[in-house]
Amino acid sequence: MKKKLVLCLSIATLAIQALVLPVMATPVSAAVSSETTVEPRVKPVKKWVYKEINGKWYRRLFNVTTGEYETDWIPV
Repeated sequence: MKKKLVLCLSIATLAIQALVLPVMATPVSAAVSSETTVEPRVKPVKKWVYKEINGKWYRRLFNVTTGEYETDWIPV
């Protein structure tokens, strides 16, 4: 009987503390930085660019997604 009483009092004390005491949590607006950006993962789009130099054809791989060349000029 004494064990049940101690258990019930302990549970009641914890429940009251959980309801009455304030929660120490960081507000959502402060926790999320506005500098953080999430970019969707996109499969890179690449295309071959062709050029004729002195009668010979050359090609170069261009990444359309990043706007940069992937390779040097390669003779075709």
